[in-house]
Amino acid sequence: MARILKNQCKDFISGREMDFTVYKAESIDIHHIFPRDYCEKKGLPRAKWNSVVNKTPITYSTNCEIGGVAPSQYLTKIEKKGQVEPDILDGYLKTHLIDTSDIRADRFDDFFIKRATAILNEIEKATGKSISGRDRLWWSTTIICENKACLNLGGHHGANENNQCQQPCGGAVCTVVL
Repeated sequence: MARILKNQCKDFISGREMDFTVYKAESIDIHHIFPRDYCEKKGLPRAKWNSVVNKTPITYSTNCEIGGVAPSQYLTKIEKKGQVEPDILDGYLKTHLIDTSDIRADRFDDFFIKRATAILNEIEKATGKSISGRDRLWWSTTIICENKACLNLGGHHGANENNQCQQPCGGAVCTVVL
């Protein structure tokens, strides 16, 4: 989040540049780019949608305007209300390290991998050091569970960096999908 603020990301509607001063002085929310309600309804893994990769700072009023719908829906809503032109909105999104084609098509997994990579790139740039293990895209791993006793019955949940299930089922009947 610090790198995104340092790069003066812009609010999705107002286009106002946000930095540490604005963050402290005003009502800045940490927004789920793919909103929580949407992710829960889609059965997306909480470990992914609630991670820093799916969060970004925006103003309180913009966050309220967005609500819990798919990104494609809230972006269209912002544009239809005449608040922001599509190309300008795409520019605002890019200041948050968001791939606009993935978010506009509600492609969560593609968005997640690209944004995680962009955040890691920013960390490397800031520290001047490479991040080891980047070749293992563990954050893109999904587990499909078929255990009737598992709380994620028929659902998908994330894996740890060793591609192991950490759900109540213990992974006995889970399939790893990379």
